[in-house]
Amino acid sequence: MLEQPFQMPHIRESKPISAYELTALPGNYAASNGPELQIIKNENRLFAKLGRNPAFEIYKSDELHYYGRKLPVEFLFITGSDGQITAVQADSRGQNITFTRR
Repeated sequence: MLEQPFQMPHIRESKPISAYELTALPGNYAASNGPELQIIKNENRLFAKLGRNPAFEIYKSDELHYYGRKLPVEFLFITGSDGQITAVQADSRGQNITFTRR
């Protein structure tokens, strides 16, 4: 085991969150099978909260694409034809759930 090369874990760098995203993304979203997802703005940061679980900070990787550092989850926010956020897709451990904005 000690003869194996050691690789440091890859640390993703986050991008700055735009003023548009800070106002457009926060809200309540619901999955068709019941779970509710809240996206919460606190100062210039965004947090995700699923059901009664504690909120965790999410980080921007690209426009409308966010990820969690504490939890292995990816969020992709979806816009409608009018440019408004209509839903968010959450992908974690191979499971993909779409939450529709309420």
